[in-house]
Amino acid sequence: MRRKSLFAPLAIIALGVVLLIRNFYSDLSFGRLFADYWPWLLIGWGAFRLIEDGAARLLDRPAPRAAGGGAVVLALALCAAGSVTHAWHHKEAAWFELPWQLEEVLGDEHEYQMEHGVDLAEASEVVLNGYRGRLTIRGDDSSALRLRGSKIVRAVDSATADEARTVTETVSSLEDGRLVITASSTAQRRGIRVRRRGEMSLPRGATLRIEDYSGELEIEDIDGPVSVSGSTSVELRRIGGDVNAKLRGNKKLIAEDLAAGLDLDGSMRQVELRRVKGPVRLEGNLLRQVEMEEVDGRIEAISRRRRLLCAGLPGSLEWESGSVKLERPNGPLKLETKKPSQIELSEWTGEAEIVAERGRIKLVPSASGWSGIRARIQRGDIEAALNPDQNIAIEAESERGEVRNELLAESPEKDSELAIEASAAAPRMELHTRRGDIRLVRAE
Repeated sequence: MRRKSLFAPLAIIALGVVLLIRNFYSDLSFGRLFADYWPWLLIGWGAFRLIEDGAARLLDRPAPRAAGGGAVVLALALCAAGSVTHAWHHKEAAWFELPWQLEEVLGDEHEYQMEHGVDLAEASEVVLNGYRGRLTIRGDDSSALRLRGSKIVRAVDSATADEARTVTETVSSLEDGRLVITASSTAQRRGIRVRRRGEMSLPRGATLRIEDYSGELEIEDIDGPVSVSGSTSVELRRIGGDVNAKLRGNKKLIAEDLAAGLDLDGSMRQVELRRVKGPVRLEGNLLRQVEMEEVDGRIEAISRRRRLLCAGLPGSLEWESGSVKLERPNGPLKLETKKPSQIELSEWTGEAEIVAERGRIKLVPSASGWSGIRARIQRGDIEAALNPDQNIAIEAESERGEVRNELLAESPEKDSELAIEASAAAPRMELHTRRGDIRLVRAE
């Protein structure tokens, strides 16, 4: 008698593990993971069935039931779902377009040199539209725009590649002080896509706007405003004007030495900001990592389950999936998180407030310069590292836990609540947890 395959119960266990991980790491995009790695499900399924059949033969046991019509339907449904999901997350490289783009699969790469130049004496704004590939843009003291590099076409023969190169030539038009450069990346008749690798130089005082970009982008030494949109990773250095970015595709943004502000909207895997003089606003699905150092202006960072507001950041911020670490921020400061997080706040100025659902909060105030802190957590512990000689008014309460005052030289005090009075001008600390402990410890 043939026995049933173990694949179904193992698949149910794997699904349960995935859903459990989703509960603890809610910002992970399982849709994108499925879009990128769904073929491994088919590979694992087939490999597991081969192992089962081989083991049954070696042990002289009945083989598992053969895959029937239901398994075939399931495999076809998985292929359809994976293809559609991949196309949704990677519109610029949709897998289901391959039957109409055999050149991209079967063809060879053909590389062509590209060079484009325009006098910008009458233009103060440059618009680059539709570029696909890698591009480095630098500002200089000239009055002209120069674009140099290579264009790569994948096609089955040279004639097709030459045709694609011709219909994707870079075109520029000048109107009312604005230069528009269109770098088409698709030969419409055959659906062949073109990638570029290039360098562009333009007057450093120009306004730069980049639209519908796909690939990797570096911008340096531009004194005017910069605007970027598309599915791209961006690196910005020494930008004088405001930066506005609308990005998608879980890419990264690195910005250093910005003389003005930054406004970022989109889905980002990694954000790194250093030495920013103006305000910073980040909004979107900030999945993995945000790092900031030396931001003079107001900061507003908003993701699906976390929100940070502060007046500035002379110190640093490390924002990861399960933790937030803030050093020397300027208040008023407010941090709200609805996901499990390890939160550490140290040496802030002014007022600060932390509201969390689960995790742990650690507070390390400076000797002076701060006026108050309110920290509340639903499930988790709070620890405050204090100087015993510092004049601080403290109110601490744990509804289902204990408050431990370890500042005293003798045995620590334990209770469900604690109140320490101080002068009217002293900073105030309010700590509250519904389920957890609160500790007041000596600062190192």
